[in-house]
Amino acid sequence: MTANETLHLILEYDQRLGFYHWEKKRKQKLVVEVKLFFKTRKTTRADHLRDTVDYDDIDTLIQKTLKKRHYNLIETLSIDIAQALLTKWPLKGVEVTVDKPLALPNARKVSFTICRKKG
Repeated sequence: MTANETLHLILEYDQRLGFYHWEKKRKQKLVVEVKLFFKTRKTTRADHLRDTVDYDDIDTLIQKTLKKRHYNLIETLSIDIAQALLTKWPLKGVEVTVDKPLALPNARKVSFTICRKKG
């Protein structure tokens, strides 16, 4: 039987992101949480990095997406990250959450989550 597994990463970046003038000039912390859904039958048997998704490659892909352009909205950034992940690897689906912890003075965090399936 083939298992459906989830690889879960939470990554932090200092990035310029936002609509307001001050947000375009000053970096702020972003937390990007990704869940990648895929079959692991070969991965678990072989126990080799070539048979799975390398964490470092995920981080690199997200950094490239962040550098591609200035994002006004965490919604747009989440969608672009999800699309890039689905394009790069043979995944069943992804869930991407972008948190902007300091978006509002009284907010612990503001976040947006997108779920996409391949196909």
